[in-house]
Amino acid sequence: MGSNPLQQPYWLRSDDAPHDVVLSTRYRLARNLHGVPFPSRADAALREVILDRVGRAFRYELPHWRLVRADQVSPLMREVFFEKHLISSQLKDHPDGSMICFSPEGRFSVMVNEEDHLRFQFLLPGFQLRDSWRELLEVESRIERWVDFAFHEQFGYLTSCLTNVGTGLRASVMLHLPALSWTGSLPSTINLWPDQAVEFRGLFGEGSSMNESFLQLSNKTTLGADLETFNHRVLQSAEKLIMMERRSREQLLSRHRLQLEDTIFRALATLGAARIMTSSEATAHLSMVRLGACLGLLNQFPPMTLLRLLVGIRPAHLQLEAQRPLDPDERDEWRATYIRSQIEHLVEDKSDG
Repeated sequence: MGSNPLQQPYWLRSDDAPHDVVLSTRYRLARNLHGVPFPSRADAALREVILDRVGRAFRYELPHWRLVRADQVSPLMREVFFEKHLISSQLKDHPDGSMICFSPEGRFSVMVNEEDHLRFQFLLPGFQLRDSWRELLEVESRIERWVDFAFHEQFGYLTSCLTNVGTGLRASVMLHLPALSWTGSLPSTINLWPDQAVEFRGLFGEGSSMNESFLQLSNKTTLGADLETFNHRVLQSAEKLIMMERRSREQLLSRHRLQLEDTIFRALATLGAARIMTSSEATAHLSMVRLGACLGLLNQFPPMTLLRLLVGIRPAHLQLEAQRPLDPDERDEWRATYIRSQIEHLVEDKSDG
């Protein structure tokens, strides 16, 4: 995304690591300044002191990063950042005395004075859970040259939420599981998952619903083991889910191919013709079209392009496209128009090719 946070972040822009099941990989690291109250306990003056200390560290160590005061970003643009998974719901709704730091290439974003003093985020396309977390630690170590982080010899890094105490690291993947969802086995798969060290959340993390076959998988706690162990637990669960989803897709193709193709092409036809489209309806249809693309039934629709479309139909993105506020009914109309235009563009490109 360059130094401009309005451009697409790396995880939505790069085709370097396409994956049929895993949409993206994210690492999040929580850190707090030693001897300083957590943001929820800090008054306005202290929050400014924290911003100044952290800002100076970034300007000296990472001078090419872009630092943006969250309370100087419009509510619409904060919503756009949230829809791109660059900031949390907490920072989106409570921006006072907070800051967002963007890396030039769009792979990192750091929230300052959110739930913790610093929330480092590393977002990558596809399935990149093996050693990528080391890059995040490199950024953290550079900032630690200028500030001391709160650390306890027994418990590890101290955070405002007890579930983040310890390593402070959350490893997560965003999964697309349409075959498990279509067969009705996804809810029981999640509810009976054998590894209690991991948890499942909706597309936008804590508090969001798990529907339309998209969900996040992450480690549940960060205390009691080292970084590699937590990362490995998430990796093992992700690989098992990938295997289950692929097996389910193969079974659908071999046993219910006609019904599957009918569902996929009906979804495509609806997207290409509808004049009104709710967010949930569009997401469900795009989920099936992406499944068709991954199965080779719709080669004219690259999965990464469909992922960008899934983000582009969110409410804030539509209002940014319209350059004006839209009420819910207007958004549904704009969404349908936007999807039709994108599909027509993809079909035309394939025909020209």
